[in-house]
Amino acid sequence: MKRKLILTALLCVTLCVPLALFGQDFQMMNGTTLLRYNGNAANVIIPANVTSIYDRAFAECNSLKSITIPASVTSIGEYAFAGCENLANVTLLAGVRSIGYGTFEGCSSLTSITIPTSVTFIGDKAFSRSGLTSITIPSSVTSISDSAFRNCSSLRSITIPSSVTSIGDWAFTDCTSLTSITIPSGVNSIGKCAFAGCDSLTSITVDIQNSMYSSLNGVLFNKNRTVLFAYPASKQERTYAIPAGVAYIEDYAFTSCNSLTSVTLPASVTSIEDRAFFYCGSLTGITIPASVTVIGMEVFAGCSSLNSITVDSRNSEYSSVEGVLFNKNKTVLIAYPSGKQGSYTIPAGVTEIWLGAFTLCNGLTNVTIPASVTVIESYAFYYCRNLISITIPSSVTAIGSFAFSNCTSLTSVTIPSSVTFLGSGAFYGCSSLASVTISRRTRIGTDVFPSSARITYSD
Repeated sequence: MKRKLILTALLCVTLCVPLALFGQDFQMMNGTTLLRYNGNAANVIIPANVTSIYDRAFAECNSLKSITIPASVTSIGEYAFAGCENLANVTLLAGVRSIGYGTFEGCSSLTSITIPTSVTFIGDKAFSRSGLTSITIPSSVTSISDSAFRNCSSLRSITIPSSVTSIGDWAFTDCTSLTSITIPSGVNSIGKCAFAGCDSLTSITVDIQNSMYSSLNGVLFNKNRTVLFAYPASKQERTYAIPAGVAYIEDYAFTSCNSLTSVTLPASVTSIEDRAFFYCGSLTGITIPASVTVIGMEVFAGCSSLNSITVDSRNSEYSSVEGVLFNKNKTVLIAYPSGKQGSYTIPAGVTEIWLGAFTLCNGLTNVTIPASVTVIESYAFYYCRNLISITIPSSVTAIGSFAFSNCTSLTSVTIPSSVTFLGSGAFYGCSSLASVTISRRTRIGTDVFPSSARITYSD
Protein backbone atom coordinates (compact mmCIF):
# COMPACT_ATOMS: atom_id res chain seq x y z
CA MET A 1 0.00 0.00 0.00
CA LYS A 2 2.84 2.34 0.95
CA ARG A 3 4.63 1.60 -2.33
CA LYS A 4 1.42 2.35 -4.25
CA LEU A 5 1.10 5.73 -2.51
CA ILE A 6 4.69 6.63 -3.41
CA LEU A 7 4.15 5.73 -7.07
CA THR A 8 0.94 7.74 -7.11
CA ALA A 9 2.73 10.74 -5.63
CA LEU A 10 5.56 10.50 -8.19
CA LEU A 11 3.04 10.28 -11.02
CA CYS A 12 1.24 13.35 -9.69
CA VAL A 13 4.49 15.34 -9.54
CA THR A 14 5.38 14.27 -13.08
CA LEU A 15 1.99 15.35 -14.41
CA CYS A 16 2.14 18.64 -12.55
CA VAL A 17 5.58 19.75 -13.80
CA PRO A 18 4.33 21.23 -17.11
CA LEU A 19 1.78 23.23 -15.13
CA ALA A 20 4.42 24.74 -12.88
CA LEU A 21 4.97 27.53 -15.33
CA PHE A 22 5.54 30.21 -12.70
CA GLY A 23 8.72 28.51 -11.57
CA GLN A 24 9.97 27.51 -14.99
CA ASP A 25 8.59 29.19 -18.13
CA PHE A 26 7.48 32.39 -16.39
CA GLN A 27 9.88 34.44 -14.32
CA MET A 28 7.71 36.47 -11.93
CA MET A 29 8.10 39.40 -9.56
CA ASN A 30 5.73 40.01 -6.64
CA GLY A 31 3.45 37.33 -8.04
CA THR A 32 1.77 39.68 -10.56
CA THR A 33 4.53 41.07 -12.80
CA LEU A 34 5.79 38.81 -15.59
CA LEU A 35 9.50 39.62 -15.89
CA ARG A 36 10.55 37.14 -18.55
CA TYR A 37 9.23 34.18 -20.47
CA ASN A 38 11.86 31.44 -20.58
CA GLY A 39 9.92 28.77 -22.44
CA ASN A 40 9.77 27.75 -26.08
CA ALA A 41 6.07 26.99 -26.55
CA ALA A 42 4.32 28.02 -29.75
CA ASN A 43 1.06 28.93 -28.02
CA VAL A 44 1.10 30.74 -24.69
CA ILE A 45 -1.73 31.81 -22.40
CA ILE A 46 -0.65 34.27 -19.75
CA PRO A 47 -2.13 33.38 -16.33
CA ALA A 48 -5.10 35.42 -15.14
CA ASN A 49 -3.36 36.79 -12.04
CA VAL A 50 -0.69 38.64 -14.09
CA THR A 51 -1.30 42.41 -14.08
CA SER A 52 1.79 43.67 -15.90
CA ILE A 53 4.24 42.40 -18.51
CA TYR A 54 7.74 43.74 -18.03
CA ASP A 55 10.06 45.29 -20.64
CA ARG A 56 11.25 42.74 -23.24
CA ALA A 57 9.50 39.88 -21.39
CA PHE A 58 8.95 37.91 -24.64
CA ALA A 59 11.44 39.77 -26.87
CA GLU A 60 12.87 37.63 -29.69
CA CYS A 61 10.98 34.49 -28.64
CA ASN A 62 10.97 33.09 -32.15
CA SER A 63 9.13 29.92 -31.14
CA LEU A 64 6.10 32.00 -30.14
CA LYS A 65 3.20 31.89 -32.62
CA SER A 66 0.21 32.76 -30.48
CA ILE A 67 -0.27 34.72 -27.26
CA THR A 68 -3.37 35.36 -25.15
CA ILE A 69 -3.16 38.33 -22.82
CA PRO A 70 -5.89 38.24 -20.15
CA ALA A 71 -8.07 41.13 -19.01
CA SER A 72 -6.10 41.28 -15.75
CA VAL A 73 -3.11 42.77 -17.59
CA THR A 74 -3.23 46.58 -17.56
CA SER A 75 0.38 47.38 -18.39
CA ILE A 76 2.71 46.06 -21.12
CA GLY A 77 6.35 47.18 -20.95
CA GLU A 78 8.70 48.42 -23.64
CA TYR A 79 9.57 46.00 -26.45
CA ALA A 80 7.59 43.28 -24.62
CA PHE A 81 7.12 41.19 -27.79
CA ALA A 82 9.68 42.90 -30.04
CA GLY A 83 11.37 40.68 -32.59
CA CYS A 84 8.95 37.75 -32.18
CA GLU A 85 9.15 37.05 -35.90
CA ASN A 86 6.73 34.10 -35.89
CA LEU A 87 4.06 35.65 -33.68
CA ALA A 88 0.96 35.60 -35.87
CA ASN A 89 -1.94 35.69 -33.42
CA VAL A 90 -2.43 38.04 -30.48
CA THR A 91 -5.55 37.92 -28.33
CA LEU A 92 -5.58 41.11 -26.32
CA LEU A 93 -8.48 41.19 -23.87
CA ALA A 94 -9.95 44.41 -22.45
CA GLY A 95 -7.84 45.66 -19.57
CA VAL A 96 -4.67 46.96 -21.20
CA ARG A 97 -4.63 50.77 -21.13
CA SER A 98 -1.78 51.40 -23.55
CA ILE A 99 0.33 49.62 -26.13
CA GLY A 100 3.78 50.83 -25.19
CA TYR A 101 7.10 51.66 -26.76
CA GLY A 102 8.06 49.03 -29.33
CA THR A 103 5.61 46.45 -27.94
CA PHE A 104 5.21 44.55 -31.22
CA GLU A 105 8.13 46.03 -33.18
CA GLY A 106 9.52 43.60 -35.75
CA CYS A 107 6.68 41.07 -35.36
CA SER A 108 6.76 40.38 -39.09
CA SER A 109 4.18 37.55 -39.02
CA LEU A 110 1.58 39.62 -37.20
CA THR A 111 -0.86 40.59 -39.96
CA SER A 112 -3.79 41.70 -37.84
CA ILE A 113 -4.73 42.53 -34.27
CA THR A 114 -7.88 43.62 -32.49
CA ILE A 115 -7.14 46.44 -30.12
CA PRO A 116 -9.60 46.46 -27.18
CA THR A 117 -11.52 49.58 -26.18
CA SER A 118 -9.57 49.80 -22.93
CA VAL A 119 -6.55 51.11 -24.89
CA THR A 120 -6.23 54.90 -25.01
CA PHE A 121 -2.65 55.29 -26.20
CA ILE A 122 -0.50 53.67 -28.91
CA GLY A 123 3.17 54.29 -28.05
CA ASP A 124 6.31 54.99 -30.01
CA LYS A 125 7.24 52.18 -32.43
CA ALA A 126 4.37 50.06 -31.04
CA PHE A 127 3.86 48.18 -34.32
CA SER A 128 6.91 49.38 -36.26
CA ARG A 129 8.20 46.84 -38.83
CA SER A 130 5.33 44.48 -38.08
CA GLY A 131 3.44 42.52 -40.74
CA LEU A 132 0.11 44.30 -40.25
CA THR A 133 -2.01 44.48 -43.40
CA SER A 134 -4.93 46.40 -41.90
CA ILE A 135 -5.93 47.78 -38.54
CA THR A 136 -8.92 49.48 -36.95
CA ILE A 137 -8.07 51.74 -34.07
CA PRO A 138 -10.84 51.80 -31.43
CA SER A 139 -12.63 55.01 -30.45
CA SER A 140 -10.98 54.90 -27.03
CA VAL A 141 -7.57 55.81 -28.47
CA THR A 142 -6.59 59.48 -28.30
CA SER A 143 -2.94 59.40 -29.37
CA ILE A 144 -0.83 57.62 -32.00
CA SER A 145 2.81 58.22 -31.06
CA ASP A 146 6.04 58.67 -33.00
CA SER A 147 6.86 55.88 -35.48
CA ALA A 148 3.92 53.81 -34.17
CA PHE A 149 3.39 52.12 -37.56
CA ARG A 150 6.67 53.04 -39.23
CA ASN A 151 7.94 50.57 -41.83
CA CYS A 152 4.74 48.51 -41.80
CA SER A 153 5.32 47.81 -45.48
CA SER A 154 2.27 45.50 -45.83
CA LEU A 155 -0.22 47.89 -44.22
CA ARG A 156 -2.87 48.63 -46.84
CA SER A 157 -5.59 50.28 -44.76
CA ILE A 158 -6.06 51.90 -41.39
CA THR A 159 -9.12 53.38 -39.75
CA ILE A 160 -8.47 56.27 -37.39
CA PRO A 161 -11.40 57.25 -35.14
CA SER A 162 -12.45 60.83 -34.35
CA SER A 163 -11.23 60.33 -30.78
CA VAL A 164 -7.61 60.59 -31.93
CA THR A 165 -6.20 64.07 -31.32
CA SER A 166 -2.53 63.57 -32.20
CA ILE A 167 -0.47 61.64 -34.76
CA GLY A 168 3.23 61.62 -33.95
CA ASP A 169 6.39 62.18 -35.97
CA TRP A 170 7.06 59.45 -38.54
CA ALA A 171 3.86 57.65 -37.41
CA PHE A 172 3.20 56.03 -40.81
CA THR A 173 6.54 56.64 -42.54
CA ASP A 174 7.50 53.99 -45.12
CA CYS A 175 4.12 52.26 -45.03
CA THR A 176 4.71 51.53 -48.69
CA SER A 177 1.42 49.67 -49.33
CA LEU A 178 -0.88 52.30 -47.80
CA THR A 179 -2.99 53.80 -50.59
CA SER A 180 -5.14 56.33 -48.76
CA ILE A 181 -5.75 57.75 -45.31
CA THR A 182 -8.46 59.86 -43.72
CA ILE A 183 -7.67 62.34 -40.96
CA PRO A 184 -10.71 62.57 -38.65
CA SER A 185 -12.19 65.74 -37.19
CA GLY A 186 -10.52 65.43 -33.78
CA VAL A 187 -6.88 65.48 -34.90
CA ASN A 188 -5.21 68.74 -33.88
CA SER A 189 -1.56 67.68 -34.20
CA ILE A 190 0.24 65.81 -36.99
CA GLY A 191 3.96 65.31 -36.45
CA LYS A 192 6.87 65.69 -38.78
CA CYS A 193 7.03 63.33 -41.76
CA ALA A 194 3.98 61.35 -40.60
CA PHE A 195 3.36 60.03 -44.15
CA ALA A 196 6.84 60.30 -45.72
CA GLY A 197 7.89 57.33 -47.84
CA CYS A 198 4.33 56.03 -48.29
CA ASP A 199 5.08 55.21 -51.90
CA SER A 200 1.58 53.91 -52.78
CA LEU A 201 -0.33 56.79 -51.19
CA THR A 202 -2.64 58.49 -53.68
CA SER A 203 -4.71 60.70 -51.39
CA ILE A 204 -4.93 62.17 -47.91
CA THR A 205 -8.45 63.18 -46.95
CA VAL A 206 -9.31 65.42 -44.01
CA ASP A 207 -12.72 65.53 -42.36
CA ILE A 208 -14.26 68.89 -43.27
CA GLN A 209 -15.04 69.51 -39.59
CA ASN A 210 -11.36 69.35 -38.60
CA SER A 211 -10.33 72.75 -37.21
CA MET A 212 -6.57 72.41 -37.79
CA TYR A 213 -6.08 70.62 -41.13
CA SER A 214 -7.56 70.46 -44.60
CA SER A 215 -7.00 68.68 -47.89
CA LEU A 216 -7.24 69.84 -51.45
CA ASN A 217 -7.13 67.31 -54.28
CA GLY A 218 -5.70 64.76 -51.86
CA VAL A 219 -2.87 67.03 -50.61
CA LEU A 220 -2.55 67.75 -46.87
CA PHE A 221 -2.47 71.37 -45.65
CA ASN A 222 -3.16 73.25 -42.45
CA LYS A 223 -6.69 74.63 -42.18
CA ASN A 224 -6.09 77.94 -43.94
CA ARG A 225 -3.70 76.40 -46.48
CA THR A 226 -0.61 78.38 -45.62
CA VAL A 227 1.40 75.22 -44.84
CA LEU A 228 1.75 72.27 -47.21
CA PHE A 229 2.44 69.16 -45.12
CA ALA A 230 2.31 66.23 -47.52
CA TYR A 231 1.81 65.53 -51.20
CA PRO A 232 0.90 61.84 -51.70
CA ALA A 233 3.83 60.02 -53.28
CA SER A 234 1.72 57.98 -55.69
CA LYS A 235 -0.39 60.76 -57.18
CA GLN A 236 -0.02 60.39 -60.92
CA GLU A 237 -0.07 64.03 -62.03
CA ARG A 238 3.09 65.05 -63.87
CA THR A 239 2.90 68.70 -62.86
CA TYR A 240 1.69 70.47 -59.77
CA ALA A 241 1.16 74.13 -58.98
CA ILE A 242 1.27 74.80 -55.25
CA PRO A 243 -1.78 76.95 -54.40
CA ALA A 244 -1.26 80.68 -53.92
CA GLY A 245 -1.15 81.56 -50.24
CA VAL A 246 1.06 78.66 -49.19
CA ALA A 247 4.00 80.05 -47.21
CA TYR A 248 5.69 76.92 -45.84
CA ILE A 249 6.60 73.64 -47.51
CA GLU A 250 7.26 71.23 -44.66
CA ASP A 251 10.02 68.63 -44.22
CA TYR A 252 9.71 65.71 -46.66
CA ALA A 253 6.48 67.17 -48.10
CA PHE A 254 7.12 65.83 -51.63
CA THR A 255 9.38 62.88 -50.75
CA SER A 256 9.49 60.13 -53.42
CA CYS A 257 6.89 61.83 -55.62
CA ASN A 258 8.35 60.18 -58.69
CA SER A 259 5.59 61.12 -61.12
CA LEU A 260 6.22 64.83 -60.78
CA THR A 261 8.38 66.40 -63.47
CA SER A 262 7.54 69.97 -62.56
CA VAL A 263 6.43 71.84 -59.42
CA THR A 264 5.52 75.53 -59.52
CA LEU A 265 6.08 77.52 -56.34
CA PRO A 266 3.86 80.58 -55.84
CA ALA A 267 5.19 84.00 -54.81
CA SER A 268 3.75 83.44 -51.33
CA VAL A 269 6.28 80.72 -50.36
CA THR A 270 8.84 81.90 -47.81
CA SER A 271 10.25 78.62 -46.42
CA ILE A 272 11.21 75.28 -47.97
CA GLU A 273 12.13 72.89 -45.16
CA ASP A 274 14.62 69.99 -44.97
CA ARG A 275 14.39 67.37 -47.72
CA ALA A 276 11.12 68.82 -48.99
CA PHE A 277 11.66 67.30 -52.47
CA PHE A 278 13.81 64.35 -51.37
CA TYR A 279 14.03 61.60 -54.02
CA CYS A 280 11.66 63.22 -56.53
CA GLY A 281 13.28 61.18 -59.26
CA SER A 282 11.49 62.73 -62.26
CA LEU A 283 11.76 66.39 -61.29
CA THR A 284 13.87 68.09 -63.98
CA GLY A 285 14.00 71.70 -62.86
CA ILE A 286 12.63 74.12 -60.28
CA THR A 287 12.44 77.88 -59.84
CA ILE A 288 12.79 79.49 -56.41
CA PRO A 289 10.64 82.64 -56.24
CA ALA A 290 11.78 85.98 -54.84
CA SER A 291 9.74 85.46 -51.66
CA VAL A 292 11.78 82.49 -50.33
CA THR A 293 14.00 83.36 -47.35
CA VAL A 294 14.65 79.90 -45.88
CA ILE A 295 15.84 76.74 -47.66
CA GLY A 296 16.60 73.69 -45.51
CA MET A 297 19.26 71.01 -45.93
CA GLU A 298 19.19 68.43 -48.74
CA VAL A 299 15.96 69.89 -50.12
CA PHE A 300 16.60 68.39 -53.58
CA ALA A 301 18.83 65.43 -52.65
CA GLY A 302 18.18 62.29 -54.65
CA CYS A 303 16.34 64.16 -57.43
CA SER A 304 18.24 62.16 -60.01
CA SER A 305 16.74 63.96 -63.05
CA LEU A 306 17.18 67.48 -61.67
CA ASN A 307 19.50 69.50 -63.89
CA SER A 308 18.76 73.04 -62.85
CA ILE A 309 17.77 75.10 -59.82
CA THR A 310 16.85 78.64 -60.87
CA VAL A 311 16.43 81.53 -58.45
CA ASP A 312 14.42 84.67 -59.20
CA SER A 313 16.96 87.50 -59.52
CA ARG A 314 14.92 89.60 -57.07
CA ASN A 315 15.43 87.08 -54.25
CA SER A 316 17.32 88.73 -51.37
CA GLU A 317 18.73 85.54 -49.83
CA TYR A 318 19.58 83.14 -52.66
CA SER A 319 21.04 83.04 -56.16
CA SER A 320 21.93 80.49 -58.82
CA VAL A 321 24.79 80.09 -61.25
CA GLU A 322 24.56 77.53 -64.07
CA GLY A 323 21.71 75.80 -62.25
CA VAL A 324 23.56 75.52 -58.91
CA LEU A 325 22.04 77.04 -55.75
CA PHE A 326 24.06 79.55 -53.67
CA ASN A 327 23.37 82.15 -51.03
CA LYS A 328 22.91 85.67 -52.40
CA ASN A 329 26.56 86.74 -52.35
CA LYS A 330 27.71 83.32 -53.58
CA THR A 331 29.92 82.49 -50.60
CA VAL A 332 27.93 79.36 -49.66
CA LEU A 333 27.19 76.56 -52.11
CA ILE A 334 23.82 75.20 -50.94
CA ALA A 335 22.68 72.61 -53.49
CA TYR A 336 24.10 71.03 -56.62
CA PRO A 337 21.43 69.36 -58.82
CA SER A 338 21.65 65.56 -58.56
CA GLY A 339 21.01 65.07 -62.26
CA LYS A 340 24.07 66.96 -63.44
CA GLN A 341 26.83 64.80 -64.93
CA GLY A 342 30.63 64.93 -65.08
CA SER A 343 33.06 67.37 -63.51
CA TYR A 344 32.38 70.58 -61.63
CA THR A 345 34.56 73.52 -60.63
CA ILE A 346 33.25 75.40 -57.62
CA PRO A 347 33.47 79.16 -58.28
CA ALA A 348 36.22 81.19 -56.60
CA GLY A 349 34.88 83.15 -53.64
CA VAL A 350 32.85 80.28 -52.19
CA THR A 351 33.91 79.81 -48.55
CA GLU A 352 31.53 77.06 -47.43
CA ILE A 353 30.13 73.90 -48.96
CA TRP A 354 26.85 73.53 -47.11
CA LEU A 355 25.19 70.59 -45.38
CA GLY A 356 24.40 67.90 -47.95
CA ALA A 357 25.16 70.23 -50.88
CA PHE A 358 26.21 67.35 -53.19
CA THR A 359 24.40 64.48 -51.43
CA LEU A 360 23.46 61.66 -53.82
CA CYS A 361 24.98 63.40 -56.86
CA ASN A 362 25.85 60.10 -58.51
CA GLY A 363 26.65 61.68 -61.88
CA LEU A 364 29.45 63.74 -60.35
CA THR A 365 32.93 62.40 -61.19
CA ASN A 366 35.36 65.20 -60.25
CA VAL A 367 35.16 68.35 -58.15
CA THR A 368 37.63 71.22 -58.04
CA ILE A 369 37.47 73.12 -54.77
CA PRO A 370 38.87 76.68 -54.84
CA ALA A 371 41.36 78.04 -52.30
CA SER A 372 38.63 80.27 -50.87
CA VAL A 373 36.75 77.34 -49.22
CA THR A 374 37.35 77.02 -45.48
CA VAL A 375 34.57 74.65 -44.40
CA ILE A 376 33.15 71.46 -45.91
CA GLU A 377 30.01 70.75 -43.91
CA SER A 378 28.59 67.39 -42.82
CA TYR A 379 27.19 65.15 -45.57
CA ALA A 380 28.48 67.59 -48.21
CA PHE A 381 29.42 64.82 -50.70
CA TYR A 382 27.50 61.95 -49.06
CA TYR A 383 26.90 58.97 -51.39
CA CYS A 384 28.54 60.50 -54.47
CA ARG A 385 29.32 56.99 -55.66
CA ASN A 386 31.01 57.97 -58.92
CA LEU A 387 33.26 60.68 -57.49
CA ILE A 388 36.71 59.41 -58.40
CA SER A 389 38.92 62.26 -57.24
CA ILE A 390 38.88 65.34 -55.07
CA THR A 391 41.59 67.82 -54.10
CA ILE A 392 41.11 69.56 -50.79
CA PRO A 393 42.94 72.91 -50.72
CA SER A 394 45.03 74.12 -47.78
CA SER A 395 42.44 76.83 -47.05
CA VAL A 396 40.07 74.21 -45.57
CA THR A 397 40.11 74.08 -41.76
CA ALA A 398 37.17 71.77 -40.99
CA ILE A 399 35.45 68.79 -42.64
CA GLY A 400 32.16 67.71 -41.11
CA SER A 401 30.81 64.29 -40.18
CA PHE A 402 30.11 61.91 -43.09
CA ALA A 403 31.19 64.62 -45.54
CA PHE A 404 32.50 62.06 -48.08
CA SER A 405 30.86 58.93 -46.65
CA ASN A 406 30.07 56.19 -49.16
CA CYS A 407 31.96 57.81 -52.02
CA THR A 408 32.80 54.32 -53.17
CA SER A 409 34.93 55.32 -56.19
CA LEU A 410 37.45 57.41 -54.25
CA THR A 411 40.82 55.64 -54.13
CA SER A 412 43.03 58.20 -52.39
CA VAL A 413 42.76 61.46 -50.49
CA THR A 414 45.15 63.99 -48.99
CA ILE A 415 43.93 65.95 -45.99
CA PRO A 416 45.97 69.16 -45.78
CA SER A 417 47.56 70.12 -42.47
CA SER A 418 45.29 73.18 -42.35
CA VAL A 419 42.40 70.88 -41.40
CA THR A 420 42.17 71.01 -37.62
CA PHE A 421 39.04 68.85 -37.34
CA LEU A 422 37.81 65.85 -39.35
CA GLY A 423 34.32 64.73 -38.33
CA SER A 424 33.20 61.20 -37.48
CA GLY A 425 32.56 58.97 -40.47
CA ALA A 426 33.95 61.57 -42.87
CA PHE A 427 35.15 58.85 -45.29
CA TYR A 428 33.16 55.97 -43.82
CA GLY A 429 32.01 53.44 -46.41
CA CYS A 430 34.54 54.60 -49.03
CA SER A 431 35.24 50.99 -49.89
CA SER A 432 37.86 51.75 -52.59
CA LEU A 433 39.83 54.22 -50.49
CA ALA A 434 43.30 52.69 -50.24
CA SER A 435 45.54 55.64 -49.41
CA VAL A 436 45.12 58.54 -46.97
CA THR A 437 47.63 61.28 -46.19
CA ILE A 438 46.92 63.33 -43.07
CA SER A 439 48.67 65.42 -40.41
CA ARG A 440 49.12 64.03 -36.92
CA ARG A 441 47.86 67.36 -35.61
CA THR A 442 44.42 66.94 -37.18
CA ARG A 443 41.82 66.06 -34.58
CA ILE A 444 39.59 63.29 -35.92
CA GLY A 445 36.30 61.71 -34.88
CA THR A 446 35.35 58.04 -34.85
CA ASP A 447 35.18 55.68 -37.84
CA VAL A 448 36.62 58.33 -40.14
CA PHE A 449 38.33 56.00 -42.64
CA PRO A 450 37.66 52.42 -43.77
CA SER A 451 39.85 49.91 -41.96
CA SER A 452 41.48 48.85 -45.25
CA ALA A 453 42.91 52.33 -45.97
CA ARG A 454 46.65 52.87 -45.52
CA ILE A 455 47.35 55.98 -43.43
CA THR A 456 50.45 58.07 -44.17
CA TYR A 457 51.30 61.03 -41.94
CA SER A 458 52.54 64.20 -43.56
CA ASP A 459 54.51 65.32 -40.49
